[in-house]
Amino acid sequence: SLFGTSLVAGFATGVFALLHFGRLANYGLIANMAAMTVFPAVMALGIISLLLMPFGMEGLPLQVMGWLIEFMLRVAAWVSGLPGAVATVKASQPWVIALYGLGFALVCLSKRWAFILGATAMAVATLFWTVSPLYDLRITEDGRVSLIADNQAVTSSLRADRYGRDQFSRASGTPMIEWLNYRD
Repeated sequence: SLFGTSLVAGFATGVFALLHFGRLANYGLIANMAAMTVFPAVMALGIISLLLMPFGMEGLPLQVMGWLIEFMLRVAAWVSGLPGAVATVKASQPWVIALYGLGFALVCLSKRWAFILGATAMAVATLFWTVSPLYDLRITEDGRVSLIADNQAVTSSLRADRYGRDQFSRASGTPMIEWLNYRD
């Protein structure tokens, strides 16, 4: 049941993460299978500690709960450190995500007409996502310029707008690119 739940949840959320963030956890199913073995105990201990809290006896359940959560975090760190754990692609336009989400909701309605309409919307959204052009130029409100071309990234300021450049390079499908000052 854990495998089935993790697989369905991965398919349901994975495409949205890919469309919006341009990232996909390749080994998410492995991480879920390992971490979810202790998750029911974490939830049970949370309820037990809540019930024992008025009597001041919540310490032990919370401590055990903390150990189990630490185990889950270690599993996540181990899986995310594996080679090829994350795939990156270019992000999509917001309207593509909205169209895909609408299609997904229609598919879940289980009516034949809704399923066909939803699957069509999802296919159209996927098509527009794959053929949409990449942005190669970014200009901030205060006039800082960043450019990605021919696997090279240059900017007018390495100090300012780091977060914006990071988001720009992720959306362009090149999250690990090294930024250089264009004057250099």
